[in-house]
Amino acid sequence: MPGFQEPENEAVASHVMEFIGIPHVNFELTEVNGNRILCARLSWTQKTDLVSAYYIADRLSNMPDDESLKYYFFLGWCEKIGITDARVTLDRIFIVDFIL
Repeated sequence: MPGFQEPENEAVASHVMEFIGIPHVNFELTEVNGNRILCARLSWTQKTDLVSAYYIADRLSNMPDDESLKYYFFLGWCEKIGITDARVTLDRIFIVDFIL
């Protein structure tokens, strides 16, 4: 697809977050059969796990319809399941997203 830059954009974002110390999934750009794709360098231990924000939000049965409340509702659920630094991490990711 002409102009499709998502793999490159995600790889650049990954490198920027690595440089400034934001926890994230490390992505590397590679090519398979002439197509650019992302490969994730996943490295966690028995004490950590990868749970996407989409996974959590998709399972929240009573997510408010009001867009302005969804972020805080989501953060509340993160706290309930033991993800205590979600707000700081998400805010940093949003800032990097905005700048890029």
